[in-house]
Amino acid sequence: MKIIMTVLFALLIAAIPVSSFATDSDIVKTASGYTLESGETIPLYRVRIPSDTEEIDLSFDDTVVPVTTGGTAYCDTERGTYDASVSYDGDGDGNADTIVMYVPYEDETQGVALYAVTFKSVATYLEKTTYVYNGNRKKPALKGLKPTGEITYLRNRIAGGATASAVFSGSNDDFGYTVERDYSFKIKPKKTYIRRLRGYKTSISVKWNAIRQQCSGYEIRVATDRGFSQDVSTVTVRGLLKSLKKVRGLKRHQKYYVKVRSYKLATDGNTYYSSWSKVKSAKTK
Repeated sequence: MKIIMTVLFALLIAAIPVSSFATDSDIVKTASGYTLESGETIPLYRVRIPSDTEEIDLSFDDTVVPVTTGGTAYCDTERGTYDASVSYDGDGDGNADTIVMYVPYEDETQGVALYAVTFKSVATYLEKTTYVYNGNRKKPALKGLKPTGEITYLRNRIAGGATASAVFSGSNDDFGYTVERDYSFKIKPKKTYIRRLRGYKTSISVKWNAIRQQCSGYEIRVATDRGFSQDVSTVTVRGLLKSLKKVRGLKRHQKYYVKVRSYKLATDGNTYYSSWSKVKSAKTK
């Protein structure tokens, strides 16, 4: 029979080679809650998990109870059920505390050690986190730790926020572990360009190329310097088919620099912008 323990802890990133479930024998530092005879060795399982993991599901045989070398453990129910929870207080070296599985004595606070499990974090991240919409599904690969099975993607064909979900797991006769992680990336709307500028007394007419897919509107930015730091004005135009707008309230006989970008109001409630168009200039009369 197996039971599941949810472990909450914070991990620091430590870049180490990718490796699967591994084991060797080593002397584990004695911690309160279990006994280890002098010179005795127990199996030590080393498990590598993605960096920034906050939750791990562990399954282990119900004849054992976990404790940690750096945290605390206790049994929530009477002996026989072993519904235990473990808290961690990491030592800052990028490794989680060691979990020691042991057969408990009658009082459930001590026992004989059987094996131990340590966790090391591997820097794991998407190879690319920003795309431009082109109608194709975006499937960025993971770098670092290799997931178990295929990566699943959500909202990866439309402009906006997208998610890649991966599972990292392993098991043997003693225990099993599972880590589920979500990685975010974004798909920006297409970039537009300015077709024409025309200056009037106190306004400039801006005509741009309309983006006809995955676009909610446009943003026009006007300034008196090419760096867009002086007398800056921003105008928002709603509607993907709009392609002409007159920016008013400008100074006479003044040269203005103009750029335009598209935006998308996504289903996640956020606004995603394209890159800016090339800058063009026009002078008011």
